[in-house]
Amino acid sequence: MNYKRVNEDYLDAEELEAISQRNDVIYEDVHENVFKVIRGERPDINLCNLPDAYYRFDDNDDFLDFCAKVRVVVDWPRQPLFRENANMNWIDVSNITDFTYAFRGLKHTIDISRWDVSNAETFDCMFRYSKFNGNIGEWDVRNVRNFSHMFAFSTFDGDISRWQVSDDADVTGMFDYDNEINAFHVPTVIRKDARRWTKTGIR
Repeated sequence: MNYKRVNEDYLDAEELEAISQRNDVIYEDVHENVFKVIRGERPDINLCNLPDAYYRFDDNDDFLDFCAKVRVVVDWPRQPLFRENANMNWIDVSNITDFTYAFRGLKHTIDISRWDVSNAETFDCMFRYSKFNGNIGEWDVRNVRNFSHMFAFSTFDGDISRWQVSDDADVTGMFDYDNEINAFHVPTVIRKDARRWTKTGIR
């Protein structure tokens, strides 16, 4: 039986053995097993131990459907995917452009620090009402044009000072209302937008 990576190269025997040892399972079909985990049919599969960018989403709707399933499963002790700081860097989102509501209301932090979001165009409400507070400071957000309400009512206070935010990006309510902008390490382009922000919050 063959086992595929996102780049369509077949895993060699050594790689396959390493993955199976880490997860105590052989991945017969990655796509099928991803959603079996989400549906609760395979709590024995630990997706958090997959190699970075192992599974690629090529369709925005499929990706957002996956995120919606992740959001509603909370405190499931048998499945590491939904635990605090769960590693989700095995997901390749390099072809995804729309992250709207992706983790809205998420009840815990996940590790998506190594996601390639360089093709992203909108982060509208991505972490709104969430408890996400992960490290996303190295994300390439130069192509994002919509950051509106991205962290609104969230607990996020990470350092995103290295983000290169476009001057024409929409940052309306990016941190409103519970969070003050001076509680964040934010790019100058966001701070200087006096039409919508002051140093103590939304204008």
